[in-house]
Amino acid sequence: MTTVLHTRWRVMARSGRVLRFGLVLALALLTQASAIAQPESLSVDVAIPERGYVGDSVPLIVTVQGSREAQQPAWPQIDGAEIGFLRSEDRSSSFTMSINGQTTTRRTITMVMVYEVRFDRTGVFEIPAIDVVVGAGPSARRLTSQPARIRIEEPTEDPEFGLEFMIESTRVFVGQPVLATLTWIVGKPVRNVRVSLPFDPLIARLVPGPSSTPTRSSTTGSRGAVRSDPRQFETTLNGQPVTARIDERVVGGTRRQALTVDVVFIPQRSGRLSVGPARVDYDAVIGQRPRRFTDAPWDDLSILERQASIASPVDITVLPLPADSRPANFSGLVGRYEIASSSRPVSASVGEPIELTVTVKGPHPISLVPALDLASQMTRSEPLLRIPADPILPNLDGGVARFDVRVRARSDQVREIPPIGLTYFDPVDEAYRTAWSNPIPISIHGSASIGLPDDDDGDSGPTGTTEAEIVRRELPGGMADIHRSGLDGRPILLDRRISGLSLSWLGAAAVAPAFMYAAGFVGIGLARWWRSDANALRLRRARRRALTSVQAIVGGDVGVADAGSVLTTLIGDCAGTEGQAITAREAMDALPTSLPVQLRARVTALIDSTEWEFAPDAAEGRDRITKVELRSLIDRIVRCWKQASLATSVSPKQGAA
Repeated sequence: MTTVLHTRWRVMARSGRVLRFGLVLALALLTQASAIAQPESLSVDVAIPERGYVGDSVPLIVTVQGSREAQQPAWPQIDGAEIGFLRSEDRSSSFTMSINGQTTTRRTITMVMVYEVRFDRTGVFEIPAIDVVVGAGPSARRLTSQPARIRIEEPTEDPEFGLEFMIESTRVFVGQPVLATLTWIVGKPVRNVRVSLPFDPLIARLVPGPSSTPTRSSTTGSRGAVRSDPRQFETTLNGQPVTARIDERVVGGTRRQALTVDVVFIPQRSGRLSVGPARVDYDAVIGQRPRRFTDAPWDDLSILERQASIASPVDITVLPLPADSRPANFSGLVGRYEIASSSRPVSASVGEPIELTVTVKGPHPISLVPALDLASQMTRSEPLLRIPADPILPNLDGGVARFDVRVRARSDQVREIPPIGLTYFDPVDEAYRTAWSNPIPISIHGSASIGLPDDDDGDSGPTGTTEAEIVRRELPGGMADIHRSGLDGRPILLDRRISGLSLSWLGAAAVAPAFMYAAGFVGIGLARWWRSDANALRLRRARRRALTSVQAIVGGDVGVADAGSVLTTLIGDCAGTEGQAITAREAMDALPTSLPVQLRARVTALIDSTEWEFAPDAAEGRDRITKVELRSLIDRIVRCWKQASLATSVSPKQGAA
């Protein structure tokens, strides 16, 4: 009896464990199924900052929860505001958690549409509720957002700052380049300087002046190469990069620094025009906040306030060009221009090429100079010179437009290359003028005229200096023989290398496949070696370039902005991109993960300081690091990068070994 009861108890206990396990498993499956099958609720939200400033681009973000198939909404017209679409982003995420064998998965589907809004007046603006269509077809749903509000304010004006806007002439002609100058007196340390000059592109063109045009070594901001001239400042004019000059002015008996930007204004229609108002928007440093425990020693503690300097607009009168006396070959240029020409060689034979160079000088921008049409200037009644039939485009070199063309003499009667003319309108004399280049004396050898075609593929009649001699002269020596053949006796080129085919050539042709086969093996080996050593070579070049930039800086220490530029370029070179094409944020993200935390914070702060800090007392030596510390940072970054490259290049088998 006891044995039977014990056996029944064990069976019941075992069945109870099975029952409990089944209940737990069923509960987990139901929980998992409910977590996966439960549809995510659909919603839309519109977010915009509470405050903005006139002329700034304010972000407007539309967030759609629960679907990736949202369509862009149709925005209503908002008086005083302009909305532009930037991009769409998929910000969906997934989260999985396992506790005591129970796994829970949560998925969030989020789609974000980013817009920018520009306001041109002050006031409280309301972004009305919008409808966003999610999905397509019969299952499409319409979601409605809540309205949003933003207050737009005008930046304050500080009397310690001043802006002057001057135009060299208020009475101009259509198409005349007019130089305008903006001079900004700086009274305090500032950040994020932006210059703007509103204009209608249908009424006028606006280009940077000759001293404000960015060069290759002077990129937007200070995130490119190290600035070679400390008296230049990189800013933007209407969103485009320009270079401002830094000098000093005496205002009220006090010496202050000033920024000067030159622009060229080119009116496109006649009438009375108003240029401006010109303005400079900036963030002024109005104080320093107390240092917190979490602040690093190099953190910027400045308190910023948005301010602006505004200059009154300037009215100009634009006159039309006179139509009664306009020549037929008018080039369209307005201003005073000069033209010159030169050639080499000055002595040649009939049919030999002569390099002709024509240069045009005039007001900025020199890109206004049109293509040069020599065929319309050199008459064809006496075709003694062979010239291109199509207009020639200029090569812009600084403030000069250069035309390079090849001409040939058709006869030994040619004594000179005739003058070349350029017709323009002189706004000072208010008359059309023609500038002429100097005639170029040349000496042409040959006893009779030679007929050369207008294109390079044709040929023409009898020659004193024979066509065969011209062809032989222009071919490399030893390449061809010329023989008379055919009914018309015209020259035929026979290649000596083909006519002299011998057994040696046949032997070379026989061993060529074997040679190519061996060369292929060698090439594969070299390619493998190059791929294995490409990272080390790139890092050595990046380090050498960074140290060269540090060495080029005058003095024993380096400004933080310049140091950040060197480090940004170094990281771009180490990552295999062009240093000047990488942003500060990309440089921070590209830092090796093996970099120590303190060192990473120091490098990140230096890179972040590349946002220009223009202050009157910047020359006193504040916010600078030594060259020794900068070289140490460069070496440690390259060393960590090399270690990361070696770690990623190890195969799984090598890692296990």
